[in-house]
Amino acid sequence: MKERTRTGPGRSTVVPRGELSRRTEGQVAREIVRVLGTVGRAVVDLAELRLRHKPAIQVFATAYQAAGGWPGVRLALARPGATLGAALRDQRVDELVPVHGTVDEAYRRLDERPVRLIRRITLDRRRDAAADARRFIAEAGADWRLSGGRVETLLLTASELVTNAVVHARTGVRLSLEVGPEGSRLAARDGSRRLPRPYHPAPEDTNGRGLVIVSLLATAWGVQPHSYGKTVWATFPVDLAQV
Repeated sequence: MKERTRTGPGRSTVVPRGELSRRTEGQVAREIVRVLGTVGRAVVDLAELRLRHKPAIQVFATAYQAAGGWPGVRLALARPGATLGAALRDQRVDELVPVHGTVDEAYRRLDERPVRLIRRITLDRRRDAAADARRFIAEAGADWRLSGGRVETLLLTASELVTNAVVHARTGVRLSLEVGPEGSRLAARDGSRRLPRPYHPAPEDTNGRGLVIVSLLATAWGVQPHSYGKTVWATFPVDLAQV
């Protein structure tokens, strides 16, 4: 794998050359993160890149998120070949990082919002983890121009999901927020395989209402077990302000 970065007035174009594989994806990610960290805006010209390992195509979305994501930094892809273009669509990377036919078009449209936005945070098992989750949601809501009502719903849901993980799973939690055309999704992944049990608190109970509140706020919610933990998720109809 060889790569170079072309710079010019208002432009920084990353040009990876060779094969994109498990061995080389880290190199590509580091260069994208470096350029975005330096100038905040970049286009990746894919014309000289060949795909050897299909899952490695996720490197572009991963690097974009690692650098801060939209709107703090701007990234687009340009000139993918047929194989790369199909892989970008199949794995929905093109929803997270805009893809264009030419480098010039990519720069002209670099300020456009991606179709799908994702932001993640890892929270330790601490008493104030729920407060950190609320700050995370509030910042994403402001950056992505979500409506005030939608942000309030997401704030309350995130607080309940994180509190539930910290208190009952007794582990840290990985919280993710995703917004796309079909709605928004919150997910809290913890390190316990113990599944939440349905609970109906009595009126005088002061605890135990977390998932009850989530079920009332969300369009749908559920639990996805993993070999080393679980993810509790909730979905909502989207409500974005005009960007």
